[in-house]
Amino acid sequence: MDYGYLNRTTSSDDEAIDVFIGSNAVKKLTAVIITVDIMKKDSEIKLLLGCSKEEKTALDFCNQT
Repeated sequence: MDYGYLNRTTSSDDEAIDVFIGSNAVKKLTAVIITVDIMKKDSEIKLLLGCSKEEKTALDFCNQT
């Protein structure tokens, strides 16, 4: 997957919203990941666009505690 961010956006951590772009030709929204770090009192938004089932491993990674 390609990784980047959306220009002119800001997540709650004051950084741009992250985007993972998958291999599907149609780049529709596949999933939204919201991460929360209780220790840092921080959260982030990540978007998955055009990701296949196999590429959704980012979800598995983010769902770890």
